Amino acid sequence: MNEDRRTLVILAVNGLLYFALNQVNAVLAPLSLHLSLDALYLLFAFLYLKTNQGLLIGFLTALFIDAALPVPFGVHTILYFCTLAALLRMRRELRRDNPRHIVLAAFWSNFFIMLGLSLLVGKGLLAQWDFWLRFCSDLAISQLLLIFLVRWWVDAQRQVLLLWDIDVGSELQQF
Repeated sequence: MNEDRRTLVILAVNGLLYFALNQVNAVLAPLSLHLSLDALYLLFAFLYLKTNQGLLIGFLTALFIDAALPVPFGVHTILYFCTLAALLRMRRELRRDNPRHIVLAAFWSNFFIMLGLSLLVGKGLLAQWDFWLRFCSDLAISQLLLIFLVRWWVDAQRQVLLLWDIDVGSELQQF
């Protein structure tokens, strides 16, 4: 039962992040800016949960985002699954207690998700320079914000789990 609560709590936190990020993007829309912090949805599941739980959280979060956005259904699911698969291959080399490793994992994950989403959804716009200018500006701002938020977000998710009497520290020895 503890694993079920853990999955539900992380899904709820991901939902709150999604809605908060939509509100920020609505405020930034007149400035033609869009923040994409997709790596934050996946990072905690990758770092602290079992592989099956992490994949389940990534899958359900991606389905939720796919249902809410006007993109072909399954785009986020494919991108999140590929990102989680790549991160899981590097799980043993990355140290959870090293902030640089966490920031680098989030940085590259977010970069590949944003690039993949742009390539899959913006097929007709790839030859236009203003598409790439907008992509690069959104990427730069998103990555800069991600660098500052990632450590805080992971710690906040751990604190939320501790509020529900769920300790992820006991699972760290299993990897």
